[in-house]
Amino acid sequence: MARGCDCALWLARVSLAVNVIVWSGCVKKDSPVSEVLHILRPHVDLGVFRVGIDGERPTHTFAFTVRGTSPVRIKSIETDCGACSSPARELIGKELEPGSTHMLTLQMDVDHRAGPCRQMALITTDPPSRTPLVVSLAAFIVQPPVVSPSPLVVDSVFGELPECVVDIYRLRDASSRPLRLNEEASEFPSFVLVERSSDSEERPLLRSAERSPVQDRLTMRFKAATRLPIGEHRLEFRFAWRDDAAPSVLAVLVRVHHPVRPQVERVFFGQLRPAEQRAVRLWLQHTSQERPNVRTVMSDLDFVHSSINEVGDELVLKVRAPTGAGRFAGTVTISFENGSIPPLNLPVSGVVVTDAE
Repeated sequence: MARGCDCALWLARVSLAVNVIVWSGCVKKDSPVSEVLHILRPHVDLGVFRVGIDGERPTHTFAFTVRGTSPVRIKSIETDCGACSSPARELIGKELEPGSTHMLTLQMDVDHRAGPCRQMALITTDPPSRTPLVVSLAAFIVQPPVVSPSPLVVDSVFGELPECVVDIYRLRDASSRPLRLNEEASEFPSFVLVERSSDSEERPLLRSAERSPVQDRLTMRFKAATRLPIGEHRLEFRFAWRDDAAPSVLAVLVRVHHPVRPQVERVFFGQLRPAEQRAVRLWLQHTSQERPNVRTVMSDLDFVHSSINEVGDELVLKVRAPTGAGRFAGTVTISFENGSIPPLNLPVSGVVVTDAE
């Protein structure tokens, strides 16, 4: 709030000093030529500027020449909410020789702004100019749609149809049309759009925008068209719009988990003697409504024994270590009575040590 007040006071100061009439972001009349500096084109209107397409920020470099026969020192360069380039600020405090030409680059701050906007800079010199030295940059800001969240991560369990919700925001001028999705030209691989809603609200006047922008919000709910296999699926949603806005791209990561999750992702038996037998207890957590009963437990190791308690949530695995020294590894495969649940593969490993070691 304090920043907005500072901008308003600064604009009032410049308006009184320049004594020009400003309307709709445009300056009606250029300030007269100064005795100290001559700015060839002090007021520039870039027209429509599409953020992200025409660049990140509207920018213009103003050229000015030192007039007269004496050197001129730049005392300060003040901007409304600050947007002068670093090279221009390096001129502050330096004496500029008569007849020399210099550059001042002005960048417009477009954050939270849409519609007609302007950025101004006031140059103070020593000796002082008889008329205020003001440069201004105007543009009609068109903001791109912003997708949230981005990137999108969707966690699901095998057998379910993953769902997700995407919000898209866009700041626009009140006279512009609301954000509209071109569903026919959009692409949502493996998903379908099942529901969408939209609303708009006026945002408070920010910085030196000429009038308050309007923020559109488009909420869309998606659902997978088919069941996805267990694993990670990297997708890309493309949202097309019914205006000149560039398509919005959203990276989507869908993680489909097994409905049965052991308490650990892998089993390490530790150090064993050759041919030693060792057992480990595993808790099985399930996320499906129906309890997935274990049917068989198999392994490519020397598998001795397995058992499951009556409740079906504790599994005991017992293996026999190899006779040779060194590291051993394998997989325990757990299958379930419900045929729609895929087998669960659990990596197991250990180290065989001998007396010589």
